[in-house]
Amino acid sequence: MWTSDTIQARLKAYENELPVCMRDYHLPGLSIAITNRHEVVYAKAYGARQLANNLPNTVETLHGIGSVSKSFMCLALLQ
Repeated sequence: MWTSDTIQARLKAYENELPVCMRDYHLPGLSIAITNRHEVVYAKAYGARQLANNLPNTVETLHGIGSVSKSFMCLALLQ
């Protein structure tokens, strides 16, 4: 099983590429959360949650998932 330290070390290697990806895909903010069965082992937020008021994105920011829930439901039904 991967540990929190292992995950952080692997993601740190890509940390410098995230701002470039955010710019290329016009993402004002990005949040990453990785969990195991019982706990969050990695969580980090980048960019802004609201550009107009220059509010930063944090790991506590709530994001709407829009139509992505349909994909999760289909996967659950298929399983």
